[in-house]
Amino acid sequence: MVIDKNGEVRVVIPLVIKFGYNIPEVASRVQENVRISLERMTDVSLKDINVNVKEIER
Repeated sequence: MVIDKNGEVRVVIPLVIKFGYNIPEVASRVQENVRISLERMTDVSLKDINVNVKEIER
């Protein structure tokens, strides 16, 4: 997580997805759930939440 000089937060999430799952769908759901959770827990402005798929697990 990086907070810039304007107080906006950028989050990068490394993700391992099991083989057979829809990668764009899972990444999108993770991104949205993280956004909702962080907004509920903090009072920061989220600029970006990037999900990086690092591995496909068998």
